[in-house]
Amino acid sequence: MTDHLSEEQISASVDGQLEAEERRLLEAHLPGCEKCRKIFEEMSEVSRLFRHEELTPPTDLWRRISTELDSPGRRSRQWRLSWARKKISAAAAAILLVLAGSAWLFLRYRSEDAFRRMALQELDRVHTVLTTRHSGSYNPFRTSSVAGSNSNPFSSGRLSEAANPFRTLARQ
Repeated sequence: MTDHLSEEQISASVDGQLEAEERRLLEAHLPGCEKCRKIFEEMSEVSRLFRHEELTPPTDLWRRISTELDSPGRRSRQWRLSWARKKISAAAAAILLVLAGSAWLFLRYRSEDAFRRMALQELDRVHTVLTTRHSGSYNPFRTSSVAGSNSNPFSSGRLSEAANPFRTLARQ
């Protein structure tokens, strides 16, 4: 015969699902077709292996299962441990975030303080230079050494040349 049976037909035969007429046609075809016979034998062997031994559960299986179900033990402990780990991880992350923010603020304001200190040092240096060079004319509120003269240049309503430190500095 040149026509072959389909694998579905052979599988149905192995499982006992064919009608009497189809089974008779299959049994007539198999002796003359090597290919179909080989497929039939392989499927029969696989089916036999699956049906060969019924699995029987161990006698104490249900007892072990019920014991595990009844005891809250290990699983709830594992769940509690995992929940505790999550809490600890969240707390550690929060602490790290606070530390990082504090470090950032410290470095930011520390650098601003350094600029302020440098500016104040520069102002102090300029003040020192001005007071040593122009000690008599730098301070407009300085009292004169002559007794009885106007000690405050603003008291007469007019400004003296000594009252304007910028005019003296501009001449240089």
